[in-house]
Amino acid sequence: MHDNNNSKGVEYESLVGNYGYKAVGYDTRHYGAWEVSYKRALTDRFHLNLGLGCELSSKHWDLYDRPDGPRIKRIMDYRIIFMPGFDFIIFNQQENKLRFSGQAGILGIHRGLEYFDDNARNMQKFAWQFWYYYDRKITDSFWLDIGAGYGTLGVFKIGVSHPF
Repeated sequence: MHDNNNSKGVEYESLVGNYGYKAVGYDTRHYGAWEVSYKRALTDRFHLNLGLGCELSSKHWDLYDRPDGPRIKRIMDYRIIFMPGFDFIIFNQQENKLRFSGQAGILGIHRGLEYFDDNARNMQKFAWQFWYYYDRKITDSFWLDIGAGYGTLGVFKIGVSHPF
């Protein structure tokens, strides 16, 4: 549902029951995504990449199907991502690296609102991502990673890595 009279273009999500609306959701907030990845060098140019991530978001819900009357509540949604893949080193120098990464795996979604059917509340979907990374050495132990790409995780990524 979309409100065309609203200048901000607010999106609404509604759940309808037997006697009218059960809930109407709006005002989605995204809190960002976090990823921890393990990389293992297979050759000088190819690395195995195992990524595990979590994305958090929340939405205000007007809850109508309550015995004690309507209520407004902010409810969290969780997305857990597991994506193994491979990195290909394009440019490798002492202080700078450029690499291409391709990942594919699974995205598990848990929606916090109890009014959803089980198949809509707990879902699993195919996840994929392609990245170009620029890595810059900041100390002897840490690298700054800046990535641009396309897929399930979005279009921009920044991080810090430590080789073991």
